[in-house]
Amino acid sequence: MEIKTIGLVILIASVLMGIVMLFSRGSVRLQKPGGGIVPLIYNIVNLFVLSILTPVIAIVYFKEITVITDIISLKTGDAAVFGYLQVAGMVLYIAGSLLVYAGRIYLWENFRLGAVKPDENNKLVTGGPFRIARHPMYLAVLLMSLGLSLVLFSWIYFIFFLILIFTILKMIPVEESQLKEVYGRQYEDYCKKVRSIGL
Repeated sequence: MEIKTIGLVILIASVLMGIVMLFSRGSVRLQKPGGGIVPLIYNIVNLFVLSILTPVIAIVYFKEITVITDIISLKTGDAAVFGYLQVAGMVLYIAGSLLVYAGRIYLWENFRLGAVKPDENNKLVTGGPFRIARHPMYLAVLLMSLGLSLVLFSWIYFIFFLILIFTILKMIPVEESQLKEVYGRQYEDYCKKVRSIGL
């Protein structure tokens, strides 16, 4: 894939995510997560990498600024294998982006940052992507970060992917406990039908 094309696709996906975040009312608010330092790390790293770093890197790729692309990319080995990895990465990134858009739209004003306890105004959302996974937003960011690490062949995004796996595995039990406390039997019944992140 051409560097300019990669940059354009990532930039379009980032702009669409910004639009969805701007219009889904729950997105634009600061919230304190439960569960200690891990959810705080997740929220800060996730928001920084996907909302700030990724659009900047997309612009760098679109403008073909090779000085920076050479720093973040490890382009070694067989060119054909690298090409297949890029295509697989782009598919994962786009799938993750679409899942984020759908999750944000279905959550709308019920969106919360990771491990933030729902309040009395929040409803339990079980439609759309929440029919295939209880935590589709976590699945989405994992797909996006793994996809970006492959399409950019980037060590930065691979480290981000590893951090996400660690923090998400620590946060899911915290969120599950919060949701059971707030929604009780309704959430327990939902858990019997739908897997955690759909895998």
